[in-house]
Amino acid sequence: MAGMAGMGPPPGVPVREVTVEAPASSANLGPGFDSLGVAWELRVRVRWRLWPLGQGQAGRVGRWPPVLLGLAVGGEGSDRLPRGPENRIWQAALRAFEAMDPHKAGQWAARQLGLEGADGWGVEVEASAEVPPASGLGSSAAAAVAGLWGADALFGHPL
Repeated sequence: MAGMAGMGPPPGVPVREVTVEAPASSANLGPGFDSLGVAWELRVRVRWRLWPLGQGQAGRVGRWPPVLLGLAVGGEGSDRLPRGPENRIWQAALRAFEAMDPHKAGQWAARQLGLEGADGWGVEVEASAEVPPASGLGSSAAAAVAGLWGADALFGHPL
């Protein structure tokens, strides 16, 4: 899997990990154009890892939104996909983070990791796509859904 180098959490730092999947889809079904759709067996799978960037005071959320510290992309057509912050999965995640209440989301994540607070959050993303880009199978939509759903899941589904 190729991508930007991930730093990973320091040894001993608690990590929250979630994996989400989004199916390929198509709405170009002849006479049902834009009114009939189908989801395919092909998937975009994304593994998310979240950890604190330092233990803060009780209730402290720190820097928001979380910082992208690593992004790897593999699978069908991955050589044509962005490997940094401009990646569609990360762009969708940023929209989800912007819609969250940082205080509530940060406190929830801190509790899940057994912390009182955090100075900010680091995130690593590892994506594997079976859906070929630019194939009419909804690879962009699947990536966006995986980004939104993954970001939401990291912080306990506040959206």
